[in-house]
Amino acid sequence: MTMGKMDHMAASGGSGCPGEETAGGIRAPNADEVRGALERVLASAELSASPRLSAFLRHVVETSLDGRADEIKGYTIAVEALGRASSFDPQTDPIVRVEATRLRRALDHFYAAAGAKEPLRILIPRGSYVPNFTWRETEAAAAPAKPESASEPEPGAPPAPGGATAAPRRRVAMGLAAAALALAIMVAGIEWMSRPGAPLRADDQRVMLPVMEVAAFEAAGVQPPARGILRAFEERLGDALAQFDFITVREATPAEIAAPIACGSRGRSRFGLGTVAEGHADGTFSLLLRVTDRCAGVILWSRAVEGLRTDDDIAASARRMVRAVSGALLEAQGVVTSRALSTVRAEAPQSAYGCVARAFGLLSRSAGENPVAVRACLDGLTRQLPGFAMGHALKAMALLDEATGESGYDPTPGRAAQMLASAERAVELSPASAYAARTLALVQAFLGEYRAAVDTGTRALQLNPHDANIAAGVGMVYIAAGRVAEGEDLLANAEADGAQAGPLKDTYLALAAFLRADEATALALLPQLELHPSLENALALALALNAVHRPGEERRAVAALANDVAGGADTIRRMVHRLLPAPDLADRAIAALEAAGLGQRAAMTQPRQGG
Repeated sequence: MTMGKMDHMAASGGSGCPGEETAGGIRAPNADEVRGALERVLASAELSASPRLSAFLRHVVETSLDGRADEIKGYTIAVEALGRASSFDPQTDPIVRVEATRLRRALDHFYAAAGAKEPLRILIPRGSYVPNFTWRETEAAAAPAKPESASEPEPGAPPAPGGATAAPRRRVAMGLAAAALALAIMVAGIEWMSRPGAPLRADDQRVMLPVMEVAAFEAAGVQPPARGILRAFEERLGDALAQFDFITVREATPAEIAAPIACGSRGRSRFGLGTVAEGHADGTFSLLLRVTDRCAGVILWSRAVEGLRTDDDIAASARRMVRAVSGALLEAQGVVTSRALSTVRAEAPQSAYGCVARAFGLLSRSAGENPVAVRACLDGLTRQLPGFAMGHALKAMALLDEATGESGYDPTPGRAAQMLASAERAVELSPASAYAARTLALVQAFLGEYRAAVDTGTRALQLNPHDANIAAGVGMVYIAAGRVAEGEDLLANAEADGAQAGPLKDTYLALAAFLRADEATALALLPQLELHPSLENALALALALNAVHRPGEERRAVAALANDVAGGADTIRRMVHRLLPAPDLADRAIAALEAAGLGQRAAMTQPRQGG
């Protein structure tokens, strides 16, 4: 053990050496004991639903145990644990201070409830991000040594004044000054989310992303849940909403979100989410949720989530709440997203967020957008705002749309490289973005990097498990890479959860049915494939007919497909390799098509290298 590590462990109430004693004669915990305590708290209801808080806590604990406590700074936490880019500026982005406040609160709640009998506690003291490791039985004796105070500043703030020998009047005066100073520091440390008028991050401000202001839950009814329980639900909901990439989530009071505001005509949308927790005599409670368009002063959406519990089912209850709310509001077709997109199209179509709206319209193939014009606006957006990760992700998706449409599944090497570079840049700028990860996975699969695509897609699911559209995209990647059953389940479940009916959803479900020889599923998909006669669905129709053993119809479908596609059989084979980059899958599909009459195999059946 290095001297630095020993010094830190002593300072933080822990040790890497079993049996080592602190200055007070109490054995300090060793690394295994600390890691055991860490895993238990990470598995708790307070942290298990919050990837961001979990990453924060794991980072500071492991860095501390590694003897690198001096590296635990706001910048390193932001970049290494919270997914911020290397350009992170703690002066303009208070995310670390905010998450530290939330983490302390979550730890306090855990050790006051489910973790009350935990022998070893992990605490993040105010004024530092370096964790303390404290035995439970020593806390009562240690408490008088340092009175609990809300006046301790965050790291880097001036120390609070005071002195043990000061006269009573001076102590009172200095105590008030310390309290005032602490209050100022605390208010400054609370993220801009707590104040509607506070500044947003630079990229979000310039893009004018819509804002969702989430109010604290209000208690009502005969036996409403305790405030601590409601706070746990609030934080889970806030965590879930914050995982969506095209909206800014802020905290507000119920009174603030109830008041209409003048938003002007710049296309910026502001929404308020208010929740009443109504207790019932049987011990359950309901959440009554309502979303308002604060600019228009109208109610957009309301829902009641019934039968929630505060006992052992609290985690399941919180998941039910999140599932009922997040997708309905913030997915691509959710009421909030749809409202924001329609507002900016009407009021500020040439704005940065207007370009985002046009890109969504292009990718959904529902708004009649000109692909060339959309790609041009995205080129301009990424030049003007090179740090806006979602701009790069949308640009990659627009290039992928071009490759599967205008380029006949055969983009030039330069265009393919540009697509991949844009997707990788989005992930580099926003490592915690599920949309960026899903975009990169789709691009990797298209370019034949199907193993990397599976890894990237799996990360996208972990980053936002609440977005059915993310799950649908990853389901397609899994099918393409050969994890057919998993991908089919993801895609089917995403559809049931309200995922957008994207242009390739039915294509991949039919490909999965063909690959698994699932006659029932293939038969059920035939009407959808015939109703939406895209190039991809025409291919999937032929393979679905193969799965249901209709050789006559299959041959006619293959002949029609070959006649309708520029390049004929070569283009179809190339398209199969793009849709199913795992070679054995593509070979099976092409063999079935050739058996049904697809032209003789040309010399080039694989997509060209680099494109």
